[in-house]
Amino acid sequence: MAPYTPTQYLLDHTFITQTLHKLYTLLDTAQFPRLASSEVFTSPTFQLDYTAMFPSSTNQPTVTSPQAIVENAWRPLISKMVSTQHVMSAVVVYGLPVPGTEVPDDGDKGGEVREATATAYVIAHLCKRAEDGKGVVMTSNGGIGEYKLVRMEEGECRARWAGKGSWDGNCWRVSEVKVVPKWYEGDVEGILGQVVPL
Repeated sequence: MAPYTPTQYLLDHTFITQTLHKLYTLLDTAQFPRLASSEVFTSPTFQLDYTAMFPSSTNQPTVTSPQAIVENAWRPLISKMVSTQHVMSAVVVYGLPVPGTEVPDDGDKGGEVREATATAYVIAHLCKRAEDGKGVVMTSNGGIGEYKLVRMEEGECRARWAGKGSWDGNCWRVSEVKVVPKWYEGDVEGILGQVVPL
């Protein structure tokens, strides 16, 4: 056991927040290889829960791989859009101990925390070319994202790094995502299809 230092607390909080922001930034900028590379999500699988947003025959969360969700869902949807923008705010991280708390030792790095959770407000704007080719149609929605994150091994993170330049030092990855919508506006069904009524 070793003390969890204030520096480690601040680094973990920053890296967790960065991982969540990176998810939506890579999605909106269509950087699909990076999304599929386990730079954001755990590999080989993570859990995605859209049951509060989209109808499902099982009404259960989906266990999928980063590659599968990118190629089968996100790339096809984003590719149809003129533009998308996900705005995340009010990120709150849970599960990090108070600095000074004894946690499992990780050699010369001191104590390390392996798991955490987070919540955030997320607003999504999606713009699609109108069917007549004149202008765009748009839908927006807002809600709460609920996330579970795990710290992966440094060697695995380095090996899977797909970003520009050298590895950024962040080992936190998303293992579970739950989307809880609170409101919709605009042409919801025309862009997203059928959604679960609020």
